[in-house]
Parts: sequence; structure tokens; C-alpha cells
Amino acid sequence: MQTTVSGRIVDIQKNPMSGIEIGIQPIDITKSDRYPSIYGEIALRTRTDSNGDFSISGISSVPVEFKLLPVDMANYMIKTIDVGGVTLYSHRYFGFSRMPIGITKGQHLKNMLFTVEPRMKISGQIIFNDGTPLRNRPVKLDLRPSYLWESLRSRMDGSIMTDKEGYFTEFVRGAATYTLSVEYFNLSAFSDPIVLQDGDQYDKLVLKLSEDTGKPNRQMVDSDNEEFDRWRAMQEVWVVNPANGHAYKTIRCKSWWQAKRKAEEEDAYLVSINNVEEQNWIESLFSQNDFYWIGLRLTSKGEKWHNKEQIAYSNFAQNTEVLTSNSENKHVVLDAATKKWIGINKGSPFQQFVQDAIIEKDEVQVNSD
Repeated sequence: MQTTVSGRIVDIQKNPMSGIEIGIQPIDITKSDRYPSIYGEIALRTRTDSNGDFSISGISSVPVEFKLLPVDMANYMIKTIDVGGVTLYSHRYFGFSRMPIGITKGQHLKNMLFTVEPRMKISGQIIFNDGTPLRNRPVKLDLRPSYLWESLRSRMDGSIMTDKEGYFTEFVRGAATYTLSVEYFNLSAFSDPIVLQDGDQYDKLVLKLSEDTGKPNRQMVDSDNEEFDRWRAMQEVWVVNPANGHAYKTIRCKSWWQAKRKAEEEDAYLVSINNVEEQNWIESLFSQNDFYWIGLRLTSKGEKWHNKEQIAYSNFAQNTEVLTSNSENKHVVLDAATKKWIGINKGSPFQQFVQDAIIEKDEVQVNSD
């Protein structure tokens, strides 16, 4: 029994949006998962007509997730969906351009109304000193907003690909003062502060590469940002788990090995999670939107904790590979959103998103009167 959905996509002023591509992807929602598990491909997709109308039929798996396409690069985000007299509001937890919905098999949902708004973004061109565009090349990007949540939790620090004329686009999450830098081999370029209000799209940025290795002025983002300084101070505070008397905190790092070295410098070790109670305590303490290195390594000879404890508990995601004797070693990440562990190969592009680690110490000095 198949399902059909139809409706219209409009902007905030209720004007019809033509040419918007929308797709449907099956998802799996279970009580143990905070976020739906995605399976299958986006096999069903369509574009709105001149009146903003769309229709998708032949849906055989439910529930589903509606997505504006292309995935993660759509120019618009879903703000609300009105269906059957109920208004569903999007949440940043589910991403900008998608929304999960439960549909009964065989149901025909009509007159759905999607309200969308433009995603905030910064677009620009990267050029050499002589004005020649940097065409179709990967570039390291560091994009930092001024406000606390984004500065610490959603800073972009990875790679982008320029187009045939050297242009690129990065979507951002909210109003802030942004600074942006790029690196291409030994060349670099830095932007002046870019002030964005809600809904702004900045497209006048030109970055000229040079061999000047000087750092940008980040006073508004880092040193003069009182909230940022307070957060940095909080990073130095150990938090004690009353169940085992051990202390925990997070550190910034570029790799598992750097995190290991930093932990050892503090007479600590990358966290070992020995039971579900400790896992739950860590979940309650640290951010729900980050990835953290933990002390577990997966090798052809078995699993090993940094502190050499025996493996007594695990919480791997279902799609984590089982290593064979020929498999590459992996280091393990805690995904704070799904609460699952993920093994990552050394060369995985996913590593760029892991910039924190949780470290643990058996004892801490407590000052007493």
C-alpha cells in the first residue's frame, strides 16, 4: 500500500515558490534513538511548479523525512509545515532543510503547506595576487562567528571546493559578526569582520591569497569576547563524577593522538567508559551537538582503552565496522547527538569535525578549609 503527498511551498509572505526541489527519504524512528536513522536513498523527488505546487506518489516506506535539495546545500530552509490543521515547526537539531514526519501507510496527505525562508550564507571569490581566480581547488576554511554557541560548537574548520571561477558559498546559522580565513598551501587570506543580521546573505567577499602568514585580528571573536573567555576558563575546571570519584573535562584537539598527548601532560587519560551509568553521566554533562574523542582504539589485535583497562562495556552505532586482521586501526568518537560510539579511520574526512576530546583523571586535588 503506497502513500501520496501533495501541497504547496511558499515564502514567509505566502508567495508561491517555483522551482524548489523537494525529496523524500525513508527514516527509522525507535525509542532508543534521539534522531531518526536514515536508510535508503532519496528516490522520490520533484520540483514545484509556477504556483509552488508539488505532488509525490509511490511512497512505500514510512515514516519519512522531507528534504529541500540538494542535501545540505539547499538555498532555503523549512520553517513550518502545515498539515491537517496542525503546524509543525522546524528545529535546528534536525538540520536546516529537512523535517521528519510520521505518515500512515496508504495515507494521502493533501494541501500540505511548506513555508520556507532563505538560509543565511556568506559567498565569495578567492583570487591570486594578480586577480586570477583559484578555480576548482580544495581550500582550508576557518569561519568563526562572534557569539558563544556558534564560536564553540558550530565553528566551520574544514575544506571547501571553489567553482570554475573561484567562488564558494558557506551557510551560517544565525546573526553574528563573522571572520573568515582560507589557506591554500603556503598562501592565505583573511576577511574583515562580516556583520550579518537575521536572514542576511553576504555575497561581496573577495579573498586575495598572499604569502603573508600574519594572523587575522580576532579581538571581537576571541580575546575581547567575555563569554568566550569565560568558556575558556570553564574548560580548565574538572567535574567530579560522584559515582566513581573520577574527574572529567573536555579539551580542544586536532587528532586523537594530540588529545592523548594533552591528557598525559595533565596526568590524565582519554576517557574510558566502563558501564551504562558512566555513559549516561557523560551524556548529561557534555554538549548534545559535538563529537568527542574517547580513549578507545580498535585494532586488528582487539579493542584497547588508553588507560589499559579491560573492555567491560560498549555502545557502538549499528553501522560501525567489525575489524578483521587486515583492517585499518580506528580511533573511537562519542557522537553526543546519538549517544553512540563511532570508529574512524585515520584518513577519514569525518575527522575534521572532531575537535574535542573528553579526558579523565582518577583523582583531583580538592582544596578544603
